[in-house]
Amino acid sequence: MKYQHISVGLILLLTTGGVLLLVADVLIVPRFLEKSLSREQLLVGVTAIPHQELHGERINTLGFVGNEITAGNDSNEFIRVVTLGGSTMFLRNMTQKVRSELSDLFPNHTIEVLGAALPTHDSWLSTIKYDYLRDKVNADYVVIYHGINDLWANNVPSHEYFRDDYAYISPFHRRSWVLDHSLVARHIYKTAWNLEKWMWKKTGRVFHIFNGASYETVRTLTSNVASIVRKAREDGAEPILMTFAWHLADGYTEEKFVARELGYASDQVPEGCCGVNVWGPVEYVTEGLVRHNEALRNLGRSENVTMVDQHSLLSLEIANFQDICHFSEMGARRFARNLAEAIAARHTQARSANQVSSISDRT
Repeated sequence: MKYQHISVGLILLLTTGGVLLLVADVLIVPRFLEKSLSREQLLVGVTAIPHQELHGERINTLGFVGNEITAGNDSNEFIRVVTLGGSTMFLRNMTQKVRSELSDLFPNHTIEVLGAALPTHDSWLSTIKYDYLRDKVNADYVVIYHGINDLWANNVPSHEYFRDDYAYISPFHRRSWVLDHSLVARHIYKTAWNLEKWMWKKTGRVFHIFNGASYETVRTLTSNVASIVRKAREDGAEPILMTFAWHLADGYTEEKFVARELGYASDQVPEGCCGVNVWGPVEYVTEGLVRHNEALRNLGRSENVTMVDQHSLLSLEIANFQDICHFSEMGARRFARNLAEAIAARHTQARSANQVSSISDRT
């Protein structure tokens, strides 16, 4: 009888604790966090703050830029595009440029472009973003543009410290069932993560070592992008893959870059003008970009994905760039046009195939 009372007491204690945690998670913790973000956005952690501006771009309800998503329709005159990437896919009003180029190519179509690219984001974060968007956006095309930000993940002491989820870059890289469903757990983990980083710096321990993982991101970039390709196809969307465009000026040094002596475009956007050392030494970054682009080309071939070789199309002219990878206004327009033309070609091809199939069915 005594043990029965103990068991009942433990059950009551655990039940009460669970209820209190649930109340804290749903009602209390959100009051101390950004109120413009939904509970889901707080847990996901990879969106911008809705209805505010970020680098001159208005953030929509979903936490990204571009069109507010409508109900859409099944008409052949409706095209919806989702773009995934980092700052190069975000700055210079890139989302609007892509929409404008597509509208010029399809003047009788309704075009919606949701720009789910945000500064500093890497390919792992884009897998998280696409998972968040899958049940909200019935996309026709999912555009993937990554290459340079993944290089940060190699900057660890050795292979032993490398993680496929890049969890040492930010606390929101780490995913688990508990972290994805509990704001209390997410807040505790974020606090512990920041404390660990602070302790590393305070004690003088070195964690950030350039390319300690020896280009391990070639594998993870390929895996992350392949995951998005597979999920997009499962959702009935056409994935569009692009190589990463970049240009290293002749005689590059950080000093010459800061002094603007290298010939990069002068119409610079301050938020997107970075020296190469932001990602690492010149030799490491350029070799990493070469390896990443080769991996993306191989993936495109093996998975039969529509590929836009932006690097080949843009990299020869320094006027397309304001630094190693961020575009000038001219480069941004060319980039958007290259992408729009590839989508247009694929869309026209798909419609022709559907028409042939329809005729065959009738006969």
